[in-house]
Amino acid sequence: MNETESTPYEPDKRTLQAVNSELETRVAERTRRLQEAHDRLAEQNEELSRAYQEIQRAEQYKDEFLSVISHELRTPLNYITGFGSLLQDEVAGPMNAMQTEYLGKMLEGADRMLALVNDLLDVAKIQAGHLDIAPRTIPYGDLLDEVLDTMRPFAEKKAIQLTVRVDAPVTAEIDGPRVEQVLTNLLSNAIKFTPDHGSVTIRAYEHDRELVTQVIDTGRGIAAKDIPYLFTRFKQLDMSMTREAGGVGLGLAICKAIVEGHRGTIGVLSHPGEGSTFWFSLPLTAATEGLRLPPKPEILP
Repeated sequence: MNETESTPYEPDKRTLQAVNSELETRVAERTRRLQEAHDRLAEQNEELSRAYQEIQRAEQYKDEFLSVISHELRTPLNYITGFGSLLQDEVAGPMNAMQTEYLGKMLEGADRMLALVNDLLDVAKIQAGHLDIAPRTIPYGDLLDEVLDTMRPFAEKKAIQLTVRVDAPVTAEIDGPRVEQVLTNLLSNAIKFTPDHGSVTIRAYEHDRELVTQVIDTGRGIAAKDIPYLFTRFKQLDMSMTREAGGVGLGLAICKAIVEGHRGTIGVLSHPGEGSTFWFSLPLTAATEGLRLPPKPEILP
């Protein structure tokens, strides 16, 4: 071999053993770190699982407590309203003007409390998935008239003009009491948050094979940032208005559950200072079609 020619490097056995040992050490260290990370993740997953189970148990206890308390409150309230109504009708004898006034305030407060208890019961049913919807064919126009007759005295106290726009009676396959609950809640809110001498209008018509109902008020309106929270339980957007008008933020959440239980949709269009239009739509069957009022696209979903 020529002295100028180079020969390939051939590591000796000891060098190869050293390199192999170093690699094994590195692999073992990496494996140890991966195992430690895996163990930490397993512990975290176990902690998250325990926390989730605790939350589930707390939700269950809360719902059970809510249901029991609501039932226990409703029984004595029924006694108060029942016997109070007998006194108001002077079944037990005549009352003077002051007694009549005080009894009226007492019954008004009891009615508010009873409405709250009923809302709490509905929330408990919704949480448990037991909010039953029992549709049957009813005249929707008659249902609207009944709700308006109930709400008219509250509107008159504030000199609010309360009107309904329905071309003709229409039959709808719905759960009448539940839809009446939705209408009453939307109308009650509209009257509460509309200033004196304002107006509240109900419009009902067919649009794209759906029965659409709108409650339109001339109230203060709602900011765009607040609209996504309207149908959330216990959510009140303006506590100063809440203290003035009353309520704890359950009504719209219940309305949403009832409407969706009918496979319908609910929403609102509103701008501050321009009033609000709350609407809900219920699917129509062939038997419930027939109401014809020109739609107003800008306030439809």
